[in-house]
Parts: sequence; C-alpha cells; structure tokens
Amino acid sequence: FRNAGVEVKLLKLNRNGSTSLLKLFIILVNTFYKTKPDIAHVQYISPGLVPILAAKTAGLKTIISTIHAGGKAGFDLKAKCIFTISSFLVSHFFCVSKSVAGFWFKRSSNQIFRYSVIHNCVSSIFRERNFSFKKFFEASSDSFVLGIVGRVVHSKGHDILLRSLKLLKSKYPNII
Repeated sequence: FRNAGVEVKLLKLNRNGSTSLLKLFIILVNTFYKTKPDIAHVQYISPGLVPILAAKTAGLKTIISTIHAGGKAGFDLKAKCIFTISSFLVSHFFCVSKSVAGFWFKRSSNQIFRYSVIHNCVSSIFRERNFSFKKFFEASSDSFVLGIVGRVVHSKGHDILLRSLKLLKSKYPNII
C-alpha cells in the first residue's frame, strides 16, 4: 500500500481483554478526527460495528463496507442485530456474492438497504493470465481441481468441504 502512495497506520492493538474494543473505538475516533478521510471502508463482519460507530462519531459522511461471508453457520441473532444497526449507519455495502447479499439483505419493510454485489474475481484473474492449476499440480486433464482462497477458519466451512471431497473421492477418483 505504501508503494502505491497510501498512508498506512498500524494500530498495534492487543485483542485480548475486555477493554480492547473500547480502546479500538477511541483510537479510531482520534485517528478519523486527525486524518479527516473522505471515505471510511470497513470490512464487515469483523471488526464490524466498532469502526462504523467510530467513523460516525468522528463525523465521517461516507462509510462503505464489504461483506465477505453469510449463512447460518456462525451468524446468530446477535450478529443480525448488530448488522441491522450497521445498516442505518453505512452509506453502501458491497457483497462478494449473491448468496452473501441474499443472507444479509432480506427485504424488510422498515429497513432501506444500499448494497451492490461485486463478485470475487479470483477465477477471472487466473483465466486472464492463462494459469492452469492442473499444470501447476501436474494433474491429468480429467482431474477435478478445487481452489480455496481465504482464511482457514471454522466459519468458512472448509472442514465440510474436505469431508465431502473425501466421500466423493471413492466415486470420482480424479478429484485431487
């Protein structure tokens, strides 16, 4: 980012302890007051509401947020309540898929949602560069190759995918 001319400020926060969210809020409000950005971008779900509230408290007019995940796994009533509050404070949401948008933006008569879907573009990047995973992994042309880009955390469902592939391997031996 710095090479592109973007100022980077590392907050170096300790995420342990009951006061860490309050410290994050105070540091962000102070940072927003000092830097006066035109736009704040928050990656939703984590860290979520804290930076949105800090941006609003500091008087920022435009707050955008990108949502990468959705679905019943890991997103309970508390997460939906926090999201509802966020929806009144964020100028616009960007979702990485229609399924993410469908999960978070179910129509409700008392909420006005401003969102767009911008699909993750990993597959198009590899297509444009003529990259072949099959060649990279020295797999046969009839092999089935599945790539995952993301954090390896439970909420992403990698464990379900891997268990499913193990079951499919006996029926489809070309899965690598």
